[in-house]
Amino acid sequence: MSVPNRFTALQFSAHVPRWDSRIALVLTIVAFGGLFLWGCAKSSELPQATPTDTAVATRTASRTPLPRSATPSPTATLIPTKTAVPSVTPSFTPSPTVLALSEADTVAQRINLSLGEDPTSLDPALVGNEAAEQCAQFLFLGLTDYDEQTLEVVPALATEWHASDDGLTWTFTLRRDVEWVQYDPVTRGVKPRGRVTAHDVVYGVRRALGLGTAASRAYVDYVIKGAEALHRGESDDPESIGVRAVDDYTVEFTLEHPAAYFPMIMAMDLNHPVPQQAIEQYGEHWAEPGNIWTNGPYLLDAWEPGQRITLRKNPYYYDAPTVGIELVNWLIADIDTAAALYERGELDVALADGDFYNRLRDDPARARELSHTPQFWTMFLGFNTTKPPFDNVKVRQAFAMALDRQGFVKWRGFGDIAATSFAPPGIVGSPAEDPSFKGMAYDPKRAKQLLAEAGFPNGKGMPEITLGLSSGRGQQAVAEFWQRNLQDNLGVRVRLIIQDWEAFMQTLDEDPPHLFYLGMHPYYPDENDMLLYVHPRDGMNRAQWDVDAPAAVMFMALYDKAAITLDPNLRKQYYALAEKILVVDEAIIAPLFYYSYPESTQPYIRRTYARDGIQRVDKWTIGPPPTLTPTPTTPANLIEVVIREYSYSQWGRPAGMDDPQKPCGDFNDRRPVRKLTASLTVYNKSDKPMRRWTAIFVKPNGKRAYTCIQGYDTLPVIPPGRSCQVTFSVFIEPNETIAYGVISDADVGTSNMLRFR
Repeated sequence: MSVPNRFTALQFSAHVPRWDSRIALVLTIVAFGGLFLWGCAKSSELPQATPTDTAVATRTASRTPLPRSATPSPTATLIPTKTAVPSVTPSFTPSPTVLALSEADTVAQRINLSLGEDPTSLDPALVGNEAAEQCAQFLFLGLTDYDEQTLEVVPALATEWHASDDGLTWTFTLRRDVEWVQYDPVTRGVKPRGRVTAHDVVYGVRRALGLGTAASRAYVDYVIKGAEALHRGESDDPESIGVRAVDDYTVEFTLEHPAAYFPMIMAMDLNHPVPQQAIEQYGEHWAEPGNIWTNGPYLLDAWEPGQRITLRKNPYYYDAPTVGIELVNWLIADIDTAAALYERGELDVALADGDFYNRLRDDPARARELSHTPQFWTMFLGFNTTKPPFDNVKVRQAFAMALDRQGFVKWRGFGDIAATSFAPPGIVGSPAEDPSFKGMAYDPKRAKQLLAEAGFPNGKGMPEITLGLSSGRGQQAVAEFWQRNLQDNLGVRVRLIIQDWEAFMQTLDEDPPHLFYLGMHPYYPDENDMLLYVHPRDGMNRAQWDVDAPAAVMFMALYDKAAITLDPNLRKQYYALAEKILVVDEAIIAPLFYYSYPESTQPYIRRTYARDGIQRVDKWTIGPPPTLTPTPTTPANLIEVVIREYSYSQWGRPAGMDDPQKPCGDFNDRRPVRKLTASLTVYNKSDKPMRRWTAIFVKPNGKRAYTCIQGYDTLPVIPPGRSCQVTFSVFIEPNETIAYGVISDADVGTSNMLRFR
């Protein structure tokens, strides 16, 4: 199997565009893309937005494989299947009842958000950007979904699933109360069209694979028996692939090989059930307003390309009582327009970037509106291993060691996390949070030694090095940071080559520069998809890694072994070894940082924060501004704490949670818990040293959470007027949260209160 994967070029202060390609999607992550920008105006009162250049107008920060050569996105018209899919006779007779929705939507039931671009399509099989993914999240249910914070697989249309002992057969049991509905925007009538069954799932998977290259993400389904042949056109028999309806509410998949990550794939839009009757009736227009059948929390009311998309709550949604927002208006707007609307109070959430971010941060009354949500994508430098001097591993290692990642995230100041591994925290199998995995540590002295050993003492004799990147808002400033970094630490001159996205892709296809600056965000949160991008044989392999090199052979063997291994601990070990080869031993790439998304949210929005970039607005509500509890401080506010970054993840249960006398460590992966990783800067503003200080994290029930310090046996003394950066690991039960945290010192007092959403 040869599968191009996705990469991104991070462009700061802009949205994140994605394009369809021949086989996979090209994603340019524009570092501060603004996906959700909200307000409470009526649809008719929304400001008009003019179409903008997708290179700076979208925030699509998510899963995107890359093409060998980029091609334009398909239009919003939908493409019918190219192979016949057998008809499925529904076992449920739809009710003829038509429910009319009221015109009298109250302000409290409305919310307006802005996407930076139109969806590529509302057909789940043809999703091609994050706007389309977001629509699919609202309109359709998949078999599974992801937890917004932990990225764990959670039930959606399926209530449970299990694998056979050999891992080759997966069986999913479906809910029996999910209804297809058709909404008429003219009459506002909602007509139920029948229950969603296993036959719809089978039809959806077969149809997507039968679409060929139009379904650009279908390569992820190649693990299903016969799927690759159908998608590539080597077979014209949809019934030959390994998916069948055992009964109306049980669907079974047969795989080519065991795949522990398979339930993750079932969350992808590609594998959503779709309504065969509507597709056959309306053809390529089936997903347009008035024609489309949906089963998710919202209905499609209107789509005005380049202007807006309007959704209404689905009264037949199985969990409708929990959906608080009745009407969702999406404005297609660029980030500057959105920021201006937010500051005028016309939008409720906006990307916080540049001067706008600084104004909020420096205003004590509005600083609480800012948030930083860790996203699961990684920015990195790739090395062209065939272009001297980077055909020498010592040169690659020297450059990787000379990159000051911590200095960069401090310079940028938006809650990013310095990277040690290619896969970010939260990705299944990632060693990012494993204390024993150090990655390529910042060591300028050792970097100079390696460069000298390679024949370039103090950079002498080194040819001019080229660093390629795509153009975009803020992109050059980021590249210039690394340019200065390499000049200062190695004495090496680096010339930037800045091109528009398509030209940059062509350069990477034909003759990659010495270095290239990109980002990677997997389609599903597992190392299997993350490492596929750099796979010497099956991935994009922009680094031109020799497939026959011993290290490459070992990397591929570890990747393949982890793919078919069901034991999570063994998979983690295999992936850690593969990561070590990739980023340390061979230094094929140099991971730079894990991106965090800065947003501002009006105080009356009660919301969740999604690490996969797909917000679950059906879980949001709108209410009056909350009454803020006064922050406990010392009389002179002598301890001030700033949250640099934080994230939640699943972790093995530490022994100390059950026996406080035991030290941190001895993690039991069979008893998973929730872990808050909080990186703080603690300022001592008093005239006394902080000698006896500690961090206290409190759960909603008032009990303290079990807390460990990262990197210290004991907390260091903070002299008067000085600060200390420290990271805590806080462990709680899977269903618990942290209400607040404080820093307390016996002599100085207590800090401001820390909130972790």
